[in-house]
Amino acid sequence: MNKEQLRSWVQAWADVYPPAMDDPLAAFAGRESFDREAMAVMVRWKFNNMAHRRANATRSLAKEPDGRIEDLTRRAFACNDDLGALLIVDVLRGVGPALGSSILMASDPKRYTVMDVRSLKSVRELGLLAPGWPDANEHEWLDYLAACRSLSDTTGEPLRRVDMALFSAEGKTGMP
Repeated sequence: MNKEQLRSWVQAWADVYPPAMDDPLAAFAGRESFDREAMAVMVRWKFNNMAHRRANATRSLAKEPDGRIEDLTRRAFACNDDLGALLIVDVLRGVGPALGSSILMASDPKRYTVMDVRSLKSVRELGLLAPGWPDANEHEWLDYLAACRSLSDTTGEPLRRVDMALFSAEGKTGMP
């Protein structure tokens, strides 16, 4: 696809994304850290339709002391290294790359995007990321993030709109 086709593709698929889905995240951008309550919101948001993953993450995070949640999210949000930020937040029990990238995105949607199965599939089908693991993983985080940022730069669309489009398209390269 050329630049204009990519822009149209991102705009069309981002418009498919239900805007209300992001309502729970509105208060999180720019926060210095997340507390237990914010983490609970993130778990529900990310694993909305996956009861087993939601339960596992909730159960695991319940074992973390409040101070540790706040300390590690503060460190991750302040980290100037994208891989370091993901690895720091992933230290929390119950947080893996999919939830971790969601937490980073909620904190700074201009810098981060969510890495999940659907978005990975879209980036790969667009030819912006080499074939690899189907699941979110820290090994491809930097390449994935670079591909998303490049798509944002190419199309002029904000990173969060690119994120919405990649999720909504779920690997489809045609228009919705």
